[in-house]
Amino acid sequence: MNQEPTVIQSVSHPTVRDKVCVVIPMYCVAPYIQGVIRALPDWVWRVVLVDDASPDDSAGLALAVGDPRVVLVRHAQNQGVGGAMLSGFNQAAALGAAVMVKMDGDGQMRPEYLERMVIPILSGRANYVKGNRFYHTRNISQMPLARRVGNMALSFLTKMASGYWNVFDPTNGYLALDSQIFPELDQERIHRRYFFESSMLVELNLARAVVTEVTMPAHYAGEKSSLSLARVLLEFPLLLVRGFLRRIWFQYFVLDFSVGSLLMV
Repeated sequence: MNQEPTVIQSVSHPTVRDKVCVVIPMYCVAPYIQGVIRALPDWVWRVVLVDDASPDDSAGLALAVGDPRVVLVRHAQNQGVGGAMLSGFNQAAALGAAVMVKMDGDGQMRPEYLERMVIPILSGRANYVKGNRFYHTRNISQMPLARRVGNMALSFLTKMASGYWNVFDPTNGYLALDSQIFPELDQERIHRRYFFESSMLVELNLARAVVTEVTMPAHYAGEKSSLSLARVLLEFPLLLVRGFLRRIWFQYFVLDFSVGSLLMV
């Protein structure tokens, strides 16, 4: 299992030598994908695009940009955001990436925050970094009420399930992963669709990964979320409780057994 990382060096600004790879799942993002690719900073080493059986021409438009950093992975059938990200992470790891960053193809994740996402990993202070849109109260007030309530409930349940009580914004898909911790994760247990981010946290805890968050503004312009309130209220709690029980079993009875295990019984 991975232990808390040793500080490698003081990193003030990432470079191409740091081998940062951006992984972008693509499904119906044709109007946005070219702008997303063009906005990526020069120090990004590779860009892995995963065409998740998109019915539009997202892949063709992405390749038309002509960026030599782009590597395309195609799915014959739609696998969901989790399935697309696992394909992208595996491809990035095979290429030799040191840090893998998830960015969506719809332009909602701002490239100017890429640097603050990767610095904690490059400097050896974390294995996994998530964006947090709600550090400042003004960002919370910008969020639509339904999302705010859903995020608060998900936040508590995700903390309980994963054991990462410092994580406040579990549905934020802007994340960065240390490639050294990736092989330690049980990919079969990672959810293939909307539960992807939360299930990642459960597996990261079992791998003893160090997780941190970085602040970033929330951007809401009236766009409709693809994550339904019904799924948040009905499906996610059951999955999170199952993740919680699995984590407790492995952490306190399989990987370790102590007085705490007896007290839990």
